[in-house]
Amino acid sequence: MSEHPSTTTALETDCRIDGVLHLHRDAILSGRFEGKLCVEGNLELDQSVTISGSIEAANVRLSGHAEADIVAEQTVELLPGAYLSGQVRASRLEVYPGALLKGQVHIGPGAIDCPSHPDRSGESRPVIGSIHHQEDSTNAVLPRRRNGRK
Repeated sequence: MSEHPSTTTALETDCRIDGVLHLHRDAILSGRFEGKLCVEGNLELDQSVTISGSIEAANVRLSGHAEADIVAEQTVELLPGAYLSGQVRASRLEVYPGALLKGQVHIGPGAIDCPSHPDRSGESRPVIGSIHHQEDSTNAVLPRRRNGRK
């Protein structure tokens, strides 16, 4: 985990950072961040945060708005009111009621190293444990059910 477990870096709501930020301890962020964020410890992104770019941390807790790819060694938590658009790679994902996730998800042991594979259309589809793209997706099933067909 972090070198200084009792110390946390805090960036407040009046802070705006563009670029690459490496933190060697736990961190709590508010405000705006654009770029690459690397945290050796736990990262908490509060409800006022707006992030775009990429995030790497041991654990990530998001309450705010992020358009970013997240790689977490352990857990990503999307708390009520959180919005995440991007790819998630983690051992564990917790999405609470009221949170919104839009993107690809790779969860489980080895998810950080999980490759994508092309499907028959040539598009890249994520490989997620034993779950693979299904031809009869939700987008195809819902209109049939609405029309009374199964």
